[in-house]
Amino acid sequence: MSYKMGFILSLIFVFQIFLLGSDILCVQVLYSQLDSAALSAGYMIANDAGITQTTIDFIAETTGGTISCTKNCSPRFGDTLVFEVVVQYDPMIMQSSPMSIVVTRSTVIGYYN
Repeated sequence: MSYKMGFILSLIFVFQIFLLGSDILCVQVLYSQLDSAALSAGYMIANDAGITQTTIDFIAETTGGTISCTKNCSPRFGDTLVFEVVVQYDPMIMQSSPMSIVVTRSTVIGYYN
């Protein structure tokens, strides 16, 4: 009888670990999505010589996040612009408040691949 009670009590911990694994998987998927969108946005920024409304709309459409410049926001030809793409994630068990997932990338203005 006691092993049944122990099994039932241990299910609480198993459920919590399952939720933690789900959160980790969701964060990994969001980070991969942000990384690929940031790569495409870097190419668009290099072509357009800065963050334009087209780039902002692209990031909002593909990831549901925002893009912002963090360094050298008024670049000239050959300068490096550093930007970040941010999305909010509301985890199930990792944290009680929403967390920001941020990808920081840089691109050289005027460099075409």
